[in-house]
Amino acid sequence: MLRAVEDPARIERIEWLLNQVHDFGEAGRTKPVFVCSLTTQHDQLSQWRAYCMGGGFAIGFPLDQLRACTESQRFDLHECNYVRAEQEALVSEIVDAVVRPWVYTSQLPVMDDDRRFKVSMTFALELLRIAPRLKDDSFLEEREWRIISQPDRPYEAENRLFRSRNGLVIPYTTVSLPDSTDFWGKVHIVVGPSPHPSESKSSVYELVRRYRGVAIAIENSRASYREW
Repeated sequence: MLRAVEDPARIERIEWLLNQVHDFGEAGRTKPVFVCSLTTQHDQLSQWRAYCMGGGFAIGFPLDQLRACTESQRFDLHECNYVRAEQEALVSEIVDAVVRPWVYTSQLPVMDDDRRFKVSMTFALELLRIAPRLKDDSFLEEREWRIISQPDRPYEAENRLFRSRNGLVIPYTTVSLPDSTDFWGKVHIVVGPSPHPSESKSSVYELVRRYRGVAIAIENSRASYREW
């Protein structure tokens, strides 16, 4: 990362860049990064309790095919990083690649340097690209992966949808999954803790057969049901 800087011109460039990135983050509300959370823990009691009170389902997708599918729609699929040193290294890579060359090589005052806006935009976009992957280590047990919309993904009004929750209007978008038997034949479903596990499993089987026309592995959670 950047060493301690004493040169006034370099300090001015850094301060200007930080202000620009802050302003870009505020303006970014009009072009948010969308995130879908997944996990490798398909039957974890703490997650049933946290996210599926009253019943739920864990749907497992084939990783390689899911990644290819999301990338074709301008989304990235990443495992979340919970290690502070590794998180700092990711940020340092961006600083070294984008910020350092401009701060240490530019000879012009900030306001006379036409490169400043390209540097600030690139820096902000690269930070937005990695930020959704960084999580506090207190969440480590969730083993989360995330589908993340690429920050430079073009705005398409028809793909911007909205829902309401607790009086808040929430924008969201969708990802289309493959419609092939090869993809859905590798999907795996776990039926969460339920007072009627056999009936719930049978119902899910009928649902899948009706809409996907393929046999999918379905099992009940190993966690016993209780009124938490």
